[in-house]
Amino acid sequence: MALPRPILLALALVCLAVFAVSLGTLAKRIREYNVGAGRTMFAFNEVHERGFQYAGRAVSLTDEEKDGRTVVVVKYGEQELRLPVPQVMQERLGSAQLPGLARHADWLRVLRFTPFRGRTQAEFKGHLDQGTDRLAIVARRPAVGPDPHTGAVWSRDWLFEFHELLPDGQIASETLRYPRTKGDKGPKPGELRAGTWEMDAAMGMMPGSPPDSLNFGRPTAAFKDDALKNAGWTLPAAVASALGLVMSLALLLAPRGATTGTGT
Repeated sequence: MALPRPILLALALVCLAVFAVSLGTLAKRIREYNVGAGRTMFAFNEVHERGFQYAGRAVSLTDEEKDGRTVVVVKYGEQELRLPVPQVMQERLGSAQLPGLARHADWLRVLRFTPFRGRTQAEFKGHLDQGTDRLAIVARRPAVGPDPHTGAVWSRDWLFEFHELLPDGQIASETLRYPRTKGDKGPKPGELRAGTWEMDAAMGMMPGSPPDSLNFGRPTAAFKDDALKNAGWTLPAAVASALGLVMSLALLLAPRGATTGTGT
């Protein structure tokens, strides 16, 4: 037996009200999670020049060719860092005539970065100009060799080298891999961790390109601090009320069966 139209209309209005409240609360919780305490986001500005100044010291990146291999030589004040091009990348290097660091774009990035919390893009650029930002060179290397049949490398098998140029003239280096943990487990030691500048920088170098670009099979990692896991009751309430609204509207707008007339 079909429900009367007044009851269906009242049910639709209730579902609409619950959906509006739960969706608004859900959006607020996600926004607060992303910009609130304990959640730092980072903004990056890529440096393309091979020579520039940082923290009052000269920084240069030059290519050294020897025995068919290319090494990027980084000089920061009195410090020197040698970054050999990964073997899998050697044959894919762009022309040496390309401007700046363009020939190394597939595996090497120079990044100025700073915590980005509530700043506009203009404020971020002004912060960079004050010289209070951080500077790092990020290199992506395969942990294992490429597939012998396709020449491709799974994204989960990349290692990331982070070389931060410190204001005191030193270079701090660390190597991390993409996390392989699943479910609700946190990353293991030596793995990238969500909410860090290292993770954000690494993700910027993993665009999920096709296999022929040596970057495919991007793994999915689950982290305990995911924003949706902090949504609480709002997510199931939004889903249930949306379904209730659709069903009640469908019944309300459905054509009624023809009434049976009386005859003599």
